[in-house]
Order: sequence, then C-alpha cells, then structure tokens
Amino acid sequence: MAIQAKDILGNWKVEGFAVADKVIPVKAACFYAFDFGGNLTYTIVDDTLPIEINEVGTWSFDSNNAQLVMQFRTADGQTPPEQRFVCQVLQAASPTLKFTYTDVNGIISGVSLKGAT
Repeated sequence: MAIQAKDILGNWKVEGFAVADKVIPVKAACFYAFDFGGNLTYTIVDDTLPIEINEVGTWSFDSNNAQLVMQFRTADGQTPPEQRFVCQVLQAASPTLKFTYTDVNGIISGVSLKGAT
C-alpha cells in the first residue's frame, strides 16, 4: 500500500540524521509535528540552551511520488526558498518515519523519526 498523508500526521522525535551517508549523532531532542491543515512545527530542546528553538511552517504530501514538502517561515512570515525542503519519504509505517532531502549544497541528507506522544 502506498504511503498516505495520514501516515505522516502526528508528533515525531528525531532518532537520527545522516549527511551523505554519514550518521550524525543527535545530541539535542528534536521534534516534528505534522498537524492537520498542513501546519508544521520543528522544535529543538537542548539542555545547554536557555530556550527551546521553534520553527513553524507548512507541509504537504503527494502520495503519487511520496514527496513531502516542508516550507518554514521566518519570524516576519516570509517563506524564503532556502527554507523549503522537498523530501522523499522512504518509510512511514508506525512508529517510524524516514525521509531524505537535498540540502542547499546539493548533499543528500536523511532523517529517521519515531512516533512521539
């Protein structure tokens, strides 16, 4: 069965990052929230920082090609092109979500997430 938007909805905790097939350890707790209506939140909680870092934006998913598009907004509501990520969803079977994207340098990176409450 093909991946559908409902498979991506919800709260996810980042379990791992990879840049050009090199695994990057996750030291801070990072979370994605893919909400109804296409609302997106990315939060970083790091004990060494005095505040949480919250990024907001929108998301959409095309089940025909398993592409997840995330567009983050700046504090003044702008949607800069360098904050738009077109991701290829590799797995969206509860409790795991995995996707890859090409960063601004043309390097393919990957993210592995687990369902969070």
